[in-house]
Parts: sequence; C-alpha cells; structure tokens
Amino acid sequence: MIPTAFLPRRLQVAIGFVVALGAIGVVGFTVEGHESVIDALLTTVSAISTVGYSPPRPLDTGGKALALLLIVGGLVGIALVISALTEYFMEGQLQGAWERRKMDKAILEMQDHFIISGFGRVGQEVAKQLAQASTQFVVLDINPATLSIARDCGYVYVEEDASHDSILRQVGIERARGLLACADSDMNNVYVTLTARYLNSSLYIVARAAHEDAVAKLRAAGADRVISPYVMAGRHMAQVAVDPLVAEHLDLLFDGTRIGVSIQELPISEESPLSGRTIKDLHRAELGGAYVVALDRDGHRMHHVEPELVVLPGDQLLVVGSGDYVRKLSTIS
Repeated sequence: MIPTAFLPRRLQVAIGFVVALGAIGVVGFTVEGHESVIDALLTTVSAISTVGYSPPRPLDTGGKALALLLIVGGLVGIALVISALTEYFMEGQLQGAWERRKMDKAILEMQDHFIISGFGRVGQEVAKQLAQASTQFVVLDINPATLSIARDCGYVYVEEDASHDSILRQVGIERARGLLACADSDMNNVYVTLTARYLNSSLYIVARAAHEDAVAKLRAAGADRVISPYVMAGRHMAQVAVDPLVAEHLDLLFDGTRIGVSIQELPISEESPLSGRTIKDLHRAELGGAYVVALDRDGHRMHHVEPELVVLPGDQLLVVGSGDYVRKLSTIS
C-alpha cells in the first residue's frame, strides 16, 4: 500500500470523498432502512459502484433518495479517483522521462570523465571525493535505493548493469578518463574491468578487491590499480597506533579541505608553459606556491627530483601546494 503522505493532494481528496460517501450510505441505510450493517455496506457499495445489486428489502422513499445520491456521487467520486490516478502516474512517467533525457544530455557533454561502477559505501565516498574535486563522473548501479542517494546529491547516474558493453558505451567509455569498479562483489568488479578494458585499451581502471585472491584476477582483467579497503584500513590503523603524528599529518595532507593543501598530478602537454623549464625554475616562477614531489617519465617514477631536471612534454608532475594554486596550475599544464 502507498502511504497517503506520498499521494498527491488531489488523489487524497478524491479517495476521501468516496470513503465519506460510503460512510454516509452505511449509516443512512442502517438508520433509515433498518438494515444490518453488512446489508447496509453491501447496498452502499453496489450503489456507489453501480453494479445493480438489489437490496434485501424494498427501499422506501428516503432509501431511494439515498441510493440515488450514492449512485450520482459514486460516479463523480470514481471519475475523480481515475482522473487523479491517471495524472499521478502520467506525471511520474513524464518526470522520469524528463530526468532520463537530462541525464543522457549531461553524459553526451562529458569528456575525460570517470565512470563509477557500484554505488555502495565505497562508491558513494568515491563520488563524494570526485564531486569535491569538481571532476565529472557518471554513476552506474542497478539498485534504485542507492541511486536515490545519487539523485538527491545531484549526481549524473544510470540505472543499469555496468558489465554490459552497450551500457558502458552509453556512458561514454570511449572518451572517459577512467573507470572505478566499486561494487561489493569481486566477480562483478572483475567482469566490469574486463569489459571496460576490452572497450577502451587506454582507460585508467581502479578496482576494488574485497578478498585477497581477487587482486591478481583484477590485474589480469586489466585493472591499473587494485585497492583493498580492508587492507588499507588495517595498515592505516596500525600506522595510527605506531606513528600517530605521521598518520595525522598524512590525514591532513590528503584531506586538503582542512588545511588548504592539495596533491595533484599535472600532465605536461606540448603547449604547456611548464615544458622545457627546469624544476628549479618552476619553483621560482610558476610553481612558487607549490612543490614537485615526484615526476613520472615513460612509466618510470622519480621520487627524488633533481633541481636541474628539465620538464618534458609527456611528463607527469606530482605537485603539493595550496589547493587553489594547484587547481590553477592544472588549467595551464
């Protein structure tokens, strides 16, 4: 049964009118016609629904007038209920269709976005972090209950299974930056990873592993990184216990909103003003409010970056600094 709180006002009034009409009929036939309650109820229902049931005893003038009132009122009441129900369901369908068109349009406009497969606790946290970073993403899940959370948050979402080729194409996997397989099921994450890698060989895929034996399978399926929330939580708890100061500093660093510090990758393009400059020059000029802590070149990561090293197109700089400043740098790199 649908709670009345979720029914539109017009439908509540229509149902209330029919119920009130029925109550009047039962009381009237019981008092005026001297019928039992069950006979009065049967006569009332037959009159309102116009099924043509004959009462157990002939009606007098008052009973006939009441029956006539119930027949006319019943026709009006039923018409009101049908009209309100039609409007209720049509509005729901139209709203759903409008919302779907809105989502489809948003997805078509996305470029270099992320696809989140699975919107459980992990997927919701991933979406929250991406939203805070103003990064475009689309959520895929088949659970309407969890997707209602995505809708309330204003996220772009599709109620479909991410393991289907057509669905991944629908959310723009060919032009996506990455996919995050966040489902609770390792089997689902393996299949989604395999499908995504087949459709886009250059896609960056991060997959969640609930069990240790799924790590190798996810990597074999094409995941670039495999994250085990339980392993990471265990390591972090141990670090908090052994080195609380280090753990607290890292927490503050990764939660840039608390201290205004951000960590971000800066890909260097051919046209980047950072290309051809030494690290020392960058620290003096463009990177005056940030610091290069690592550099990726041809798949090799340098954790100790020499000041005289020249930045080349294709490099990836790992920069730490003021959140606003780092975000500004990302627009010119």
